[in-house]
Amino acid sequence: MACSRPNNTFKTLGGDVPVHYGSKGKQLSFPAPQAFENLLDATFAELWQRCPAGKADIILSAGT
Repeated sequence: MACSRPNNTFKTLGGDVPVHYGSKGKQLSFPAPQAFENLLDATFAELWQRCPAGKADIILSAGT
């Protein structure tokens, strides 16, 4: 069974925090099913509410 790339992408999570990739922090569009993006978005939004330091300026990813 072949996997197909989701037709949904995102560039921000947790409201409006940009998501970047790699050690140089280049902003990219990340492919993910809409339901998974919604789950990530809600998770980061909750994290910002609970974290004493507040919302992050950037989310840096090395991939999934």
